[in-house]
Amino acid sequence: MNIPDTATVAHGIACGGRIGGVTVATDSLPGLVYVRLNGTFVGVSSTPGVLCSVFATLHWRNLDTGAAGSWSADVSGGLLDFPAEPWAHLETGSGRVEVTLTTDRPHIPSITQINVY
Repeated sequence: MNIPDTATVAHGIACGGRIGGVTVATDSLPGLVYVRLNGTFVGVSSTPGVLCSVFATLHWRNLDTGAAGSWSADVSGGLLDFPAEPWAHLETGSGRVEVTLTTDRPHIPSITQINVY
């Protein structure tokens, strides 16, 4: 399932863009969600040769059990999507899980729900 895009300002002289992601939950791994974020930014980084970036946090809350947590990654990119890092897993437990994507810069957060086996 796709995580809706979060519009964000990025670190740099004039950087901005979006962060999105994808989640995978499967019945062969109950209670786990795998997640990967990617960013697409335009602008000028403050460091030559370095892409625009933000620190993104994925906050999650299991609506059925009340369990909650978060996962963070440094997300960089240019005009094409760049993965933040390899897949990470969230131990959310089974149930309906609300996911909110935020950044450490001014942004418009995205919120979605996923069903975890």
